[in-house]
Amino acid sequence: MRLVLWGYYGVNYGDDMMMKSLLQYYFQKKVKVTLVDLYSGGMLKHRYCNFKDNTEFIEIYRYSKIEKLRFLRKISSKSKYINIWGGGTIFTDEDGDGNFSYFSIIKMLGGSIGYIGVGIGHLKKKKRIIKTAWLLKRSSLITFRDSSSLIRAKQLVGDLNQFHLVEDLVYYYVFNNTIKPIRLEDETSNYILITWRNLHNYISFESESKLMDEIVHSIVKREPSSKVVLSALDINHDVTSCRILHGKLKQFRVNVVFDINNDIDHITKLIKNADFHISGRLHGSMISELMGTKTISLNYSPKMDYFYKSVGSDSYISIYESNFHNQLTEKLKDIHSVTIDLKNKSDNALLNFKYLDQLLDSQNF
Repeated sequence: MRLVLWGYYGVNYGDDMMMKSLLQYYFQKKVKVTLVDLYSGGMLKHRYCNFKDNTEFIEIYRYSKIEKLRFLRKISSKSKYINIWGGGTIFTDEDGDGNFSYFSIIKMLGGSIGYIGVGIGHLKKKKRIIKTAWLLKRSSLITFRDSSSLIRAKQLVGDLNQFHLVEDLVYYYVFNNTIKPIRLEDETSNYILITWRNLHNYISFESESKLMDEIVHSIVKREPSSKVVLSALDINHDVTSCRILHGKLKQFRVNVVFDINNDIDHITKLIKNADFHISGRLHGSMISELMGTKTISLNYSPKMDYFYKSVGSDSYISIYESNFHNQLTEKLKDIHSVTIDLKNKSDNALLNFKYLDQLLDSQNF
């Protein structure tokens, strides 16, 4: 049985950590993997060539429609392949639709699909709900990384045997990978890290711009001489917003650098070594808290709520908060990190592999 791994890979920090966790685990187990590269900027074949002994890289974005259909027909053989989407909030109104365009074809051709370490975000649009329910019912396995996603899935299609609650794969990644400090080449003092998320799918451009202004004014008032480093954790979506924020900081003569290196180890080191971190994405916040970095997170989704409640912290502010300025002022007075039992979280995240191993074994015949 060959594992066909799909995901939002090569462009997003959190998803890349989850992908690397899966590649590392199945490389050690010598399971054959086909990794589907959906995006031209991912360069997965070059960046993860150390897994080439057991991994086939498919750059599907290069394929014609006919070539895509041939590939989908090939991987729809139930006796040979299992198609898994690995990680992320894949069922939402704003972004992911469960990889419906590909997975629906695979199912109609008789293939097997599933999801590992995923979540359900804002889901109110009728078409997205229909797609989600269709995929949930037809999946051989789904592991949810938070209880609110599992509850939502049960509301949509009932309590299915293939549903499981687990911890995020990122916990497994951090526990099994040594993270070393990094020092910026031109920097000898501490820096403030901002990993801004493009919020256009959640609030208006004007509202996002106002949030940026609040952040800039607070930094100038609190740390007027500090260096600020910007990092885009999603190169498909966040770069433009980071550049806008860069310009706003420059207007106040802040010493600011936009670090465009999206290598996951590099970003993790940036987070680990920061004086404090204003985080715009879930996995940036998770790594920050795990590394012991002082953190304030901008909450845009239920998944951020779930994470902070699960670790007993309130180090976040809702982007919809009408009193955002006062909330930010108060949080900046007492920026702190939390203590997380990484070993326990990693052990629970390992259940993702347990359930997937069971599925792979059950279809080996």
